Amino acid sequence: MHLLLTTCLLILNAKNKTWRCLPKCYPSILYVLFFNWLYYFFSYKKTLWEFKSPVLSLNAARILHTFVINPLIILLYLSKFPRYDLSKKIQYIIRWICLSTITEWIFLKNKAIKFNNGWHLGWSMLIYFKMYVNCFLLTIKPLLTMILSILSTLYLTITFKIPVKKNIKNQLKKWM
Repeated sequence: MHLLLTTCLLILNAKNKTWRCLPKCYPSILYVLFFNWLYYFFSYKKTLWEFKSPVLSLNAARILHTFVINPLIILLYLSKFPRYDLSKKIQYIIRWICLSTITEWIFLKNKAIKFNNGWHLGWSMLIYFKMYVNCFLLTIKPLLTMILSILSTLYLTITFKIPVKKNIKNQLKKWM
């Protein structure tokens, strides 16, 4: 499933020639990469979701999503983002949230992703909302985007009782 999604995204990005938008989209791609890495760093022993694959190892699936799938999604998303009309922007964001949620539901039904520790599709939908709005917002209000991102990360960390201090210690021990 993960390789199929990667292939579809590569084809869609090639068809839409999204590489032309890379300079404009680069900060948003880095933003998503950073917060994805932060998730894995903070939730080292208490993940909220986990990728499953009969072909890929856990780490390979994580790397594929972090460094290939998510950047391709953001590049495709931002390359066609409406420029001026607010109602079109809202509709566009809602369409992407729905498409992403449906895709994740298909992954869930096919056991390509597993939810843990109280996570469910509603939370994923909220993350998609946050990701898509913030990727756009980052292009016009970077400081506000970072403040909102930090606050929402703190909220999710507290809500899901992620043992940040313990996980940081474990990660540092692992690296040393």
